[in-house]
Amino acid sequence: MKQISQNYKSGSIKLEEVSQPALKKGGVLVRSSYSVISIGTEGMKVREGRMSYFGMAKARPDQVKNAIRSVISNPALRARLAANSAHTMAQHYTWPAFRQRFITAFESVTAAPPPNLTVDPSGP
Repeated sequence: MKQISQNYKSGSIKLEEVSQPALKKGGVLVRSSYSVISIGTEGMKVREGRMSYFGMAKARPDQVKNAIRSVISNPALRARLAANSAHTMAQHYTWPAFRQRFITAFESVTAAPPPNLTVDPSGP
């Protein structure tokens, strides 16, 4: 059966072939003859998936206010966010992390060309 899925980070949407859901004991399996993406909720999620974080915040200021209130009123959440931020900074934005990415990028552009690529020594 086919299913539409969306990557909420990139906003990309794809139609996938998925297996039919298994019927669980005591459950009901419903066969759909027609399916649509509504203009309402599902359409909103598709549009939001394509927005930047700033665009999402601008589109839903009520959710931004709720998130800020949650962080202010929840010391455990603040501590977890701070620890996660410190970890992310250490992993990606310190000099050693940047240095390794720079060296890897530099080595990839200065490496010998692939064997079947011919290079004209006289230039372009």
